Amino acid sequence: MTRSQTRWEWIKFTSDALAGRLDDDEGLLTRPDAVPLELDGQSGNAFAVLVLCREAALAGGWSMFQWDRFFWDATAGDHDQLMAVVRAWFEVR
Repeated sequence: MTRSQTRWEWIKFTSDALAGRLDDDEGLLTRPDAVPLELDGQSGNAFAVLVLCREAALAGGWSMFQWDRFFWDATAGDHDQLMAVVRAWFEVR
């Protein structure tokens, strides 16, 4: 088996597996209910905000798909974009 055959089979396997999983777990792709998030003077550092969001998402039982969707939306722009997405996805206190 050549290297290109191995790679093709791996891609085919993962895409088929993902397609089957998405059909079964459609709810994992939707935005979850707002999870409480405590931002105590951390809003100046984007990395600290993302760490706090990750901890809150894990505590809230988010799926990896939901976290990825949030993360890509939150990091798609500047700090104002990050904070707007955080406020939309979390219950900021």
